[in-house]
Amino acid sequence: MMTGLNTDPRKAKLNEARERHFQDVIQKHPERTTIAFREAQTDTRDIVNSAEVKGRVLDLGCGTGEIAVLLSRKGCEVTGYDIAPVAIAAAQKHQSHEPDDVRRRLSFQLGVGGPLPFGNHTFDTVLLNGVLSFEAHPTPLLKEAARVLKAGGKLVVFVPEGLADYESTHIRLFSSADLEKLLADYYDHVTVTATAGGKRLKAVCFNRQERVFPRIICQMNIKNEDRWLRDVLNGIARIADGIVILDDGSTDQTPWICQVHPAVMEYDRQENVPLDKVRDKNHILQMALRQKPDWILCMDGDELLEDSAARRIYHALRTKEPDVGGFDFEFLYMWNDLAHYRVDGIYNHILHPCLFSCDGQDLTNMCFLPTGHG
Repeated sequence: MMTGLNTDPRKAKLNEARERHFQDVIQKHPERTTIAFREAQTDTRDIVNSAEVKGRVLDLGCGTGEIAVLLSRKGCEVTGYDIAPVAIAAAQKHQSHEPDDVRRRLSFQLGVGGPLPFGNHTFDTVLLNGVLSFEAHPTPLLKEAARVLKAGGKLVVFVPEGLADYESTHIRLFSSADLEKLLADYYDHVTVTATAGGKRLKAVCFNRQERVFPRIICQMNIKNEDRWLRDVLNGIARIADGIVILDDGSTDQTPWICQVHPAVMEYDRQENVPLDKVRDKNHILQMALRQKPDWILCMDGDELLEDSAARRIYHALRTKEPDVGGFDFEFLYMWNDLAHYRVDGIYNHILHPCLFSCDGQDLTNMCFLPTGHG
């Protein structure tokens, strides 16, 4: 039997929760969505007075739009973007009350998920105010933010420091080191400082050259991998836009781990089926191709990526020759724990092909063929 799970319903639930949040705020605390109220808040002043927030600005996750309005008053050309219809409606209402020059510099757009609907290298600044606290899998968002920034343009991030200003809807907590580690995978220059009396963190990130990240989908064929699987998936999530998994009938905690991990886009579990490696390889390949990847990453449930893997892989993809269609990874076989690995005999300098380009491939006819070797 084969059963499937696609995580789109989970994403939809998060979107619905954001919509309900703004509905509650607007209905129960309407004063909090006034320009005057937000302008008086320390965290708002920190954003509006930031020297790095300038030029053409994308306020990503703009909510009800008060900060976008204040930035437009300052002279910025601001696009506010949010997935909550009620928030965008409130923001547009704010806009309608502004003078003509402010209105002309200001626009709001309702998001639908997926890639941002803006061209490459469009904005001088992308603002993420509190957004990362609600993102369980921020890799696609941060890659898209880098894509829409001009060369030298700034990503400016604000998040609560640890438990400061904690809300029950927060998914992630950040220390200064955590935030810097996350952002350094996608930006060459990252500076993190404390603001609002130490209650919030501010990160300013940029790449000197224009940056477009390819869409990477990881495919995994696993069985009973719960010992390392959480760490494996967390490492892959720093690189991949999503993960698809074919499970050969695990009886441990593997199914549960896969179903709750935010980077897993599709999970299929098969039981009581005859062994057929070609069938399984083609099945998981089709799962990956449905996500329209530029590159496919092939990993197992006990293969841990080193901490610098994301930066090194992205660098390799940026600097590769045009005719390079794949990369081998070197594997270290750990012995008993993560502090010891083997280099003797067959364990010395082992390379496996792991990363494959889909560029120029006829994806509709791509498949594995039986060779007689399994």
